Amino acid sequence: MAKKKYKVLDLFCGCGGISEGYALAGFDIAGGIDFNEYATITFQHNFKKAKVHNIDITTFPDSQIEEEYGDVDVIVGGPPCQGFSSA
Repeated sequence: MAKKKYKVLDLFCGCGGISEGYALAGFDIAGGIDFNEYATITFQHNFKKAKVHNIDITTFPDSQIEEEYGDVDVIVGGPPCQGFSSA
């Protein structure tokens, strides 16, 4: 019996650093959502099979997320921290 590959949706995906870790661990990257256009272009380059949306997550309806990505097993997110970082 084949082992199930869990599907991951990456919120605030950036260029895909968190998704890369999941991919290396054997997960299937279903998609990513980010507000930064250049980050989503890079994410799409890194994860060619993923559905990527360049949109403000606060304007993306929950129902559309389910419609676009179906049943995902894992939702991850690395929200922007620039406002909280001194680096």
